[in-house]
Amino acid sequence: MSFKKKLKLLATVSIVAILTLLSFNIINGYSYNSKLKQVEKFVKLNKQISSLVHQLQKERSINALFLQSKGNYAAELIFKQRELTDKEIVNFKKVAQSIQIKQFDLNLAKVRMQITQFKVSFNTATDIYTKTISNLINLTTLNSHIAPAGVVSQELRAYSIFLKSKEQLSLKRAYLSSVFLSRHNLTNTLKNKIKILSIKEDIYLDVFLNNISTQIAKFYTQKTDIDLFKDAKKTINLMTGNNSTQNNELEIKKWFMVVSKKIQTLHTIEKQILEKVEREINPTNTLVLLSIVVGLIFAILILYLGYLINQELKRRIHAMDWIVEP
Repeated sequence: MSFKKKLKLLATVSIVAILTLLSFNIINGYSYNSKLKQVEKFVKLNKQISSLVHQLQKERSINALFLQSKGNYAAELIFKQRELTDKEIVNFKKVAQSIQIKQFDLNLAKVRMQITQFKVSFNTATDIYTKTISNLINLTTLNSHIAPAGVVSQELRAYSIFLKSKEQLSLKRAYLSSVFLSRHNLTNTLKNKIKILSIKEDIYLDVFLNNISTQIAKFYTQKTDIDLFKDAKKTINLMTGNNSTQNNELEIKKWFMVVSKKIQTLHTIEKQILEKVEREINPTNTLVLLSIVVGLIFAILILYLGYLINQELKRRIHAMDWIVEP
């Protein structure tokens, strides 16, 4: 191969190599951006799951009050709550269909009828609602698998764990609801259940705080560093302690109210956490689009530069002035 051809080949290979690398970067950027777009849709689904789970948790506790009192307590409240839950079910189905998510059974008609007719026990009804809630929370983990590896993926996994922590607290309220109207002390069996749920709640919360961004962790700490959370933990420890013998009706009702307020506060926090994650996705999305545009501009410039170099080589080769020594 002559020196002329080698020179032209070197210029061509260099340009092709640079264009290839730019193409890979553009393709990767487009793929990353597509995943982020998908994640944005699932974050919207997570918001709806959060609202639906919260209403199901409230309905589960009201069911316990209704069943224990044989309909004398929460008779009107239970039907109002069912309407609120049904509204969130409809909203959830709309969002799930819009992103083509395979849905599972959310038909509560049968168990609701059994509750109304007192043909189901508290434990059975609670288990049905708990399974439904668990399925919904597990659905939120889809985001972490779809999201590109990085901060967003990690925070979405942490968010799902946060929901599991809140669910343990909500289950404690449901069990507490079963003795809300009772004048008897908490049984040792119920105390043990609540202790186990408290341990699981703390474990999930630790995992959440260890996997969330410093900004969101600080935000959570600020929101929960209030007397309400301190009182809830103190009251639970006192009422489930081995030496506790004063779990009277008044104390149980006080505990119930404290736990309910804490759950409502956590629900507000979980919505704010998702909003913060959304704000982190948007700048990332913008940077990816910017990198794609810059890559395309560089590719066009390199092609143009390659064209100019090729024309210059042709001119010099034709004139043979490139071999003239100075």
